[in-house]
Amino acid sequence: MSKLITNEKPIVVLPSLAKLLGINEAIILQQIHYWLERSNNIHDGYRWVYNSIKDWNEQFKWLSEPTLKRKFKSLEDQGLLITGNYNKKKFDKTKWYRIDYNLLNEMGQRLYQNDTTIVSNCTNGKYQNDLTNTRDYTENNTDTYNSNEFDYNEFIEWFNKLADKDLKNTEINRQYIKDLLNDGYTKEDLVNVIEYKVNEWKDSEKMNMYLRFSTLLSPNNFERYLQDAKESLPSEPQEKRKRKVPLKEKER
Repeated sequence: MSKLITNEKPIVVLPSLAKLLGINEAIILQQIHYWLERSNNIHDGYRWVYNSIKDWNEQFKWLSEPTLKRKFKSLEDQGLLITGNYNKKKFDKTKWYRIDYNLLNEMGQRLYQNDTTIVSNCTNGKYQNDLTNTRDYTENNTDTYNSNEFDYNEFIEWFNKLADKDLKNTEINRQYIKDLLNDGYTKEDLVNVIEYKVNEWKDSEKMNMYLRFSTLLSPNNFERYLQDAKESLPSEPQEKRKRKVPLKEKER
């Protein structure tokens, strides 16, 4: 039997977490949770862990240091990793980390609700699909709403460039978009809110961390943000405003 299979202690990660975040982000978050459970570093009422990227890389040897930095930044941008600095020496910039478990639970509930809906729809439609055998359900990154195609990759890449973030095209990030579109909001509404809040928060050390879909596209916040964004728009007609909008219908 191969030593590669038996000789090292495995890192265990749930498939649902990997589906939610992507496999490498899920492994990193799981490992940080492992160390948080064993940490005696308590600050501001939370347990924290700290390490340099070089030291973290010893635990994730299949990733290069630049890739590992991007994965950590992705988790920070999504709000799942909260950073701090409790180093005794001011010049020491080693990052301290804790997990926002409330946000993780919220993301998990969204994923579970979506999976439940998919299972329910497949169950209810099974008999009809067995009879017709005309549709092949495959996973892709494009959904159709009111005959307008929504390209998630394009939209998330646009957001990352605008906000200087590194959000991934994961199921949970797509779900925030889907929920708003299903509630009757438009692509233009999403763009208005994102542009407005990026302009307001991007240069704020305190608020920049909230430039993430879980805040901007949350149903608890979106309507209020949209009203604020509309009030800030110039009075001239929409088509006269010059904007870099990643919406395919504007290219047609």
